[in-house]
Amino acid sequence: MNIIAKEFAKNIKNQRVEKGIAQQKLSLLCGFDKNYIGCLERAQSRVTLEKVYIIAAALDCSVLDLLPKENPKRIANMIKVDDQ
Repeated sequence: MNIIAKEFAKNIKNQRVEKGIAQQKLSLLCGFDKNYIGCLERAQSRVTLEKVYIIAAALDCSVLDLLPKENPKRIANMIKVDDQ
C-alpha cells in the first residue's frame, strides 16, 4: 500500500478510538462486513469515496479528518506503492 492508504488507516483508527467505538460496532454502523474496518485500519483494503463518507458520518467527523493531510511537495511520494 502507499502512504495515502496508511495515513487514512491511521486516521480512521484514531477517530474510532477517540470516540470509544469498537471496530465491529463501526462496521455495523456503516453497514459493512464485520471485518472491513479492521482491514482498512491495517491498510489491507482499498476504499471508495462513498465509503469514506459513510465512515465519516458514523464517526461524526469530517471526511477531511480521515484523509491524509495534503502536501504538494509530498504527493509524488504519497502515491508510490511500497514493497510491504
